[in-house]
Amino acid sequence: MARAKRRTRSPDQTVTSSARSASRKSSLNGMHDHWMTGIACLLLVAAIFTVFGQTIGFGFVNYDDPTYVTQNPNVLGGMTPGNIKWALTTGYFNNWHPITWLSLILDAQVYGLWAGGYHLSNILLHALTAIGLFLVLRRLTSELWPSFFVAVIFAIHPLRAESVAWIAERKDVLSGVFFVATLAAYRHYAIAPFSLGRYLLALITFTLGLMAKPMLVTTPFLLLLLDFWPLRRFGQEVSADATTTKAPLRRLLLEKLPFLAIATVSCIITAVAQSTAIASLQAKPFDIRISNAIVSYVTYVVHFFYPTDLAAFYPYPALGIPAWKTLLCGSLIVLVSVIGLGLRRRAPYLLVGWFWYLGTLVPVIGLLQVGNQAMADRYTYLPQIGLAIAVVWGLHDLTRFSAAVGIRRVAAATVVLALMTAAFAQTSYWRDSETLWRHAIACTRDSALAHHLLGCALFEQQRNEEAMDQFRAALDILPHLAESRHNLATCWKRLGKTDEAIAEYRHVVRIAPEMAEAHSHLAGLLSERGHVSEAIEHYEKALAACPELLNGHFNLGVLLNQQGKAALAVQHWRQALQQTPDDVDALDQLAWTLATCREASVRNGKEALELARRAVALSHSKNPDVLGSLAAALAEMGRYNEATTVAERAMGLADQSGDSERRQTLRQQVESYRRHLPYRDPPLPAPQ
Repeated sequence: MARAKRRTRSPDQTVTSSARSASRKSSLNGMHDHWMTGIACLLLVAAIFTVFGQTIGFGFVNYDDPTYVTQNPNVLGGMTPGNIKWALTTGYFNNWHPITWLSLILDAQVYGLWAGGYHLSNILLHALTAIGLFLVLRRLTSELWPSFFVAVIFAIHPLRAESVAWIAERKDVLSGVFFVATLAAYRHYAIAPFSLGRYLLALITFTLGLMAKPMLVTTPFLLLLLDFWPLRRFGQEVSADATTTKAPLRRLLLEKLPFLAIATVSCIITAVAQSTAIASLQAKPFDIRISNAIVSYVTYVVHFFYPTDLAAFYPYPALGIPAWKTLLCGSLIVLVSVIGLGLRRRAPYLLVGWFWYLGTLVPVIGLLQVGNQAMADRYTYLPQIGLAIAVVWGLHDLTRFSAAVGIRRVAAATVVLALMTAAFAQTSYWRDSETLWRHAIACTRDSALAHHLLGCALFEQQRNEEAMDQFRAALDILPHLAESRHNLATCWKRLGKTDEAIAEYRHVVRIAPEMAEAHSHLAGLLSERGHVSEAIEHYEKALAACPELLNGHFNLGVLLNQQGKAALAVQHWRQALQQTPDDVDALDQLAWTLATCREASVRNGKEALELARRAVALSHSKNPDVLGSLAAALAEMGRYNEATTVAERAMGLADQSGDSERRQTLRQQVESYRRHLPYRDPPLPAPQ
């Protein structure tokens, strides 16, 4: 039987063995690429935990951590509606970064005051940023190993220690996550025909990044750099049915305008939040700021290649910056910029990497000075990615020939090992405040802040003499550093040297009249010496500077009462109870005065009884003074039998504690109540 004729295949339907082989090879290469990408991500995480995992065993440090966490009730209170509202609206500590506050509040909800949990969150966020950077560069450039090596340098460079190991610098690692998310979203938008959804995603991630740390304001200019390389979007606009994403410069600029508008709003909010922290031109003249900025640009590059003597705080040079140094550094910046521009076609990564570095550092380079630091390692968190791109891609291009591959691998492994070793050591300095500031003093000159904070760390350990040495060292550098002089006075007070303490506190209130704690401590010592009128004056100044000063209203009320000004004393005790409603001492003192004051206009038996009952409940009926106040309040209300019973119970407690003076006062009360007479406080001696 004859076979049926087969239809011949057209050429485009023919599948040759070579085509099948190529397809299979492409599939295998794709699988290999996915495997290598996954392995690279695991290596990044392993390297990060090797370097920074030690911080899980570290504590908080005394550099901003108290303000951000340990002494911040809004953070420690956890995820409550009130704290969420606070995070979204506050300009606390001269910053508006609600995403950062929410992150710390969430940590407090989970970890409480376990510092290791906050450190773990920092590590995980940093790892996420590093992986995101690797994947974004991989997608942008189609280069696996250069992208991986840039991410490794970013992840484990010693300059990262400050951003990762410092809990208060959560804003760095958190903003890093949104930064790489913005780059990924922008790349997704840029490689395809226009999509509003993709564009909005990039805007949203950018906005969230600014809400974590406003340093990201220069991102719109960075996106324009990425348009040049590696996206290569600069070009002529083509027909609508084409798939190319090239566009004229005008269109590329227009699509950055919404990013620029959001960045402008962030700048305005930040300027308002930091208005009280921005240094005046008188404190830091603009020419000094410019010199410092130029030198800092070059110093950061030096630290990138040779990361030694890294410190938590770099003070401004005491003797200023020599003109020759500014001129030399400025010339180097111009020279590298000219080289990058000259090689923009042959090696576009040099131009992009260098201007990435220059541009992203602008917000923190010190032209608008916030704080007293000349520079800071944390400021390099995202900017030095640009340096890494320029260096890695440059070396990658120079060593493409096969003979150099082995050398390149050995060199890369050596660099990674060296960076990990240095970063591990640098991170270890953040284990506690004493270690951190001793290292900072060893690495810098004339750092008053380092001496001061080391003194604070020693002070907390009750090492008073050592602490005083550090406070004196800080004052040798900055004689008008009120905080150091205040702490020096407090050390004298601890050591029982009252005259020396009073002298130092007097010095503090002269140079810093707004320091409420100094007025309060001075008032306390003066009242102990019997100088009640002067003590009252300083308590009033303390409360004028800080109306919420702890114990200020209570102590002032006590002194006013000693001067026979019971009505004023009652006002201050009421304010004390508004601040701390369960303050047993304030409840007791106010109840006693309302029940026993000789001035009829002050007495209020009903309120005294209510306050005394609250004090008795809070003290679990174990405090003879509080029971005495309750008895006096009952007597003021005419309930003499109950008053006698309570006062006798108070006498029993006084007997048990051996307080004969208190027992005698209570006996006088009992005798009065048995005669159905309320007790009246005896007149006090005239004030000294």
